[in-house]
Amino acid sequence: MSDVDFGITLGNLGKLLAVEGDPRAEAVLTEAVEVLTNAGSAAALHLAEVRGNLAAYHQLHGDRAVAKSIYEELAEEITPSAVMLRNFAALVQESGYTSRQRMLLELAHDARPQPGGDPDDPDVTFKTLIEQASEEHRLGNVGRALELALQAADVERGLPHRSPHRAAVAMVAAARYGLEVADELLDAALAAAADDPETPPNLLRSMRTSVGQRYFDQRRPAEALACAQAAARGLAAETAPAHDLPTFDLLALAYHSLGEREQAEQIYRAVIARRRELSDPNRAAMADSLFSLGMLCLETGRRAEAASLLREQFDLEDAHLVDVFAVSSEVQRLAYARSLVDKLDDFVCILLTSTDFEPGAELVEILANVVLRRKAIVAEAVARDHAMLSIGPDEPIAAIATELRTVRHELRRLALNGASPQLQSDLRGRQSRLEMLLADRLARAHLGGASTLPTWQAVSAALPPGTALIEYYQARLGDDAAVLSLVLTPGSPPHLFTHGTASTFDDGIDQWREFLLHEDARERALGLELHRVLIERIGTALPGVHRLLLSPDGGLSRLPFAAIPSPDGTRLLDRFEIGFLTSGRDLLRGRYGHRPSQPVVFANADYGAGDTAVDGAARFEPLPETADEGRWIASHIGAELCTGPDASESRLRTLRGPRILHLATHGYALHEPLRPGGNRPVIGPPPGPGSTVDPLLCTGMALAGANTFLAGQELPDGMGAGILTAADVYDLDLLGTEMVVLAACVTGLGSYHPGEGIFGLRRTFEIAGARSVLVSIWDVPSEPTVLMMREFYRVLRRGASRTAALRHALQAVRRRFPEPVAWASFAMFGDSAPISW
Repeated sequence: MSDVDFGITLGNLGKLLAVEGDPRAEAVLTEAVEVLTNAGSAAALHLAEVRGNLAAYHQLHGDRAVAKSIYEELAEEITPSAVMLRNFAALVQESGYTSRQRMLLELAHDARPQPGGDPDDPDVTFKTLIEQASEEHRLGNVGRALELALQAADVERGLPHRSPHRAAVAMVAAARYGLEVADELLDAALAAAADDPETPPNLLRSMRTSVGQRYFDQRRPAEALACAQAAARGLAAETAPAHDLPTFDLLALAYHSLGEREQAEQIYRAVIARRRELSDPNRAAMADSLFSLGMLCLETGRRAEAASLLREQFDLEDAHLVDVFAVSSEVQRLAYARSLVDKLDDFVCILLTSTDFEPGAELVEILANVVLRRKAIVAEAVARDHAMLSIGPDEPIAAIATELRTVRHELRRLALNGASPQLQSDLRGRQSRLEMLLADRLARAHLGGASTLPTWQAVSAALPPGTALIEYYQARLGDDAAVLSLVLTPGSPPHLFTHGTASTFDDGIDQWREFLLHEDARERALGLELHRVLIERIGTALPGVHRLLLSPDGGLSRLPFAAIPSPDGTRLLDRFEIGFLTSGRDLLRGRYGHRPSQPVVFANADYGAGDTAVDGAARFEPLPETADEGRWIASHIGAELCTGPDASESRLRTLRGPRILHLATHGYALHEPLRPGGNRPVIGPPPGPGSTVDPLLCTGMALAGANTFLAGQELPDGMGAGILTAADVYDLDLLGTEMVVLAACVTGLGSYHPGEGIFGLRRTFEIAGARSVLVSIWDVPSEPTVLMMREFYRVLRRGASRTAALRHALQAVRRRFPEPVAWASFAMFGDSAPISW
């Protein structure tokens, strides 16, 4: 018998002994590991399986640290089997790291089968899917939760021995995650589960609680209370095990919603005390309990106690956020971030209404910290991962990143060519799992992870003299949203202002933009109203301020602030130097990465117009005026100039951190992607959250060969795709790039996602590494734009800050072209400091 066969035999014997609980299993499995290790690479997969079985043995016998160590080593060395990943997931769940459990279970989708093993046990598959669905829902990914619950229902229906309680579990889960299920069917399923002798009591309580949560989410607190009371029967919050505490959370919420505040408070406090007593590792659950009690204290006028509870709650939430992001894909991060923003909105709503819009300094400071820590946190996390990969990870991490780029590129190609939805869905699943694995490896290699949590004090200290940060936030308030601002100046605490409802602002901004673009005399009256509501209202916080750093939200992202008129006949540009930030947290961004390379200018691209176009097709007109613009800029800043066929996507992909990247071309922001084949695109805003269309595929810029692509023809070798979508920008390496200038139309527009801002070109250029991005928010006329760019670079080259140079350039254009349509479109986002030449 060969060493490999002997090792396999020992491994099988050890596994059999372990299943039977025989203590000799450890020694036999350890000997099998030694034999297979000495057998060399031919035994690698069998060795991994035996080591996985050894880890499982330690796991079953309480040696969690030993089991975890083996699992971690295996995950680094090989592609683990599905069985090993599920065992590892069970271990981390027991330790309270449920977010990592979710990742491991997701990775099991792509894992290899166990060598010579039996097919997955349907009972195990059913339970795993239900656990995954619960975790996805808890982290805000409701769509994925429902998908998993429906898969579990399919598995349950295929079981040879069906049971009432399993059927009830599947139905309750699907209903909890959004499937329309009649109340009568749920009642019947719960009754059947209650009569099933195989139903564990804690499972029945969990199902009743889930149905109650569904009622509560549907604003049916009386029915929710009845379910919670039935689930809590025979238990007390003071002595309940951790897995039953959600029942009491629901009980308290139902009492609270029905106005029974004393009973709700008693239960809230009992649950919090019990969680502290148990040292419950579920920080998210504790945070939820603290938040609920904090809201009750706010409603009853106990501001100091509310502040103490909320401070602890948000600290726990921040810590849990780090854990979740360290093992999540971008879609999962977005879902979880949105759930945190929903909670922040609830806080804002009760904070304002319970204090008559005068919450006091302590609560305003808490609000300022939370807003600074919640806006655009996913973009920051993705940008940090991108930067760490650019700096140079180890070979296994680099291999994951390479595969991820390949999958992303293929997915974009399929989407633009209208491939089958199922094929795209499968590939998106693969992308998600690779992103999870990459985040986990970066975090454990200490290459990713979270930066230091910002505070309003740190942001205030980072503001230059004479500068005010205006951090806008759009908080959901019933069927509308409230527009708030937090104003920070150097050395001063935050001031809170309210400005009105989002719907009113959206309508007003859209109308004012139309007046500006059509040079309508009515623009001044509406502009003065915007000045009154947005600028005069915060005037008390702006003494001595000559520079505004604006962090817009919602419709304010489409507002040309520089053009807002003042009662004295001037515009905001005359009074302030204006810059923009995605979040005030941007002021604390560190510098990392390689040194920047030579600036690069793209201009006068050859779009392939003429013989490649088809009748009625979408096509880009040539921009010959950008040729002189490009030559002048390139000579003035010492840049490489790419024109004609050289202004291609392929050339752009070869760049590595150019100090400045200037793109003078056409931009677009549409309701659907530009696809080959000659059809004109649907005009309108890019699709918002929940759409099946990726909004990042709906915004982009034209490069060499764009019209050839649109005509459905093959581009010459080496030119790339012809268009650069916002999604394509993810794959650029701009770490070290000081500034990207998008000298094109509508490059600042995109799809609005609450909490994350605008999904478009600016977001992905920042993720790719650019420290600042100059964008436009409408179609820019050619002659004023050429003049503006020359003046901008002329002053920038002399050592002015980026915002000062832009202000000078806009004023120069305004002297020649007075109407705002000619000069007010451009906005500088990000670092406003002078560029080190």
